[in-house]
Order: sequence, then C-alpha cells, then structure tokens
Amino acid sequence: MLGEIADSVVVLRAARGVDPESPMILTNLANSVRELGDSRIAESLYLEALQTRDDFGPALSALGEIHMVRGDYEKAIDMLMRGSKMGFCAAVSDSLVDALDRAYGDSDQVPPRPPNWDNNDSLASATGVAPLVAQHGHPVLVLPRFGDW
Repeated sequence: MLGEIADSVVVLRAARGVDPESPMILTNLANSVRELGDSRIAESLYLEALQTRDDFGPALSALGEIHMVRGDYEKAIDMLMRGSKMGFCAAVSDSLVDALDRAYGDSDQVPPRPPNWDNNDSLASATGVAPLVAQHGHPVLVLPRFGDW
C-alpha cells in the first residue's frame, strides 16, 4: 500500500508541474503526503490549494481533520463547517460531530456561531438564532441541512 501512495506522490508532483495552481492536484498531493506521515507538508499543500481557490471543500475538510488531530477544535470546527458547505459527505459530517463533541462535550449543546457568519440568509444568521434561543431557553447550534447526494 505504501508503494502505491509513494507512486501517487510521484505522479501528482508531475501533474503539479503541468498545472501548479490546481486545487485538486495540490489537495490530492497533500492527501498522499499526509498518508505517508508528514502532516506538516500536507498542511502547507492544503493551504496552497486554498490560496488558489479559498472555497475548495476537500482541502478545507482535510485541514479540519489535521486541526482535530492537534486538538485545535475551534479551527477544526471552522474548517469542517466551511468544507461541508462546499462539498458534503458523511465523513465530513462525522468529523464535524466528533470535533463538536470534543470541543463542547456534547454536539447538541453547542453555542451558535457569531452573527453574520452566513450572510444572514440562513437559520444560523443572527436573526434566525435569536428566536431559537428564546424558544429553547439556551443557545443552540443550527447546522445547515444537506441533501442526500
């Protein structure tokens, strides 16, 4: 298996030479490097992918996982939320719930995000959270609904 991953690094480095600003190539290269055990270089590649496209879901989600491993749950939540909005999958949802549970002890009791985090166009906006706090008597986190893709 490690030989296959090392081979993928060789191929992805060549692909990067052809298209150095492709977030997909950079993210896949980062995934392979991370799989080989170097999360520091992987993180720099994910960040490079986000410099070319700041809403690239796979890079955001992978950075969230790196922050989880480091115990930086606030950054993990931020990255995973941003990543899940760009490209949802069950693994992202599971990682997000895990980050919320570790950060707050219970993902059902998480305080709402700061106002304006979603351009005031969702239930998680400042105007949407206030009625929920009044209704429940305590802050609640409202996560966006995702389709069954």
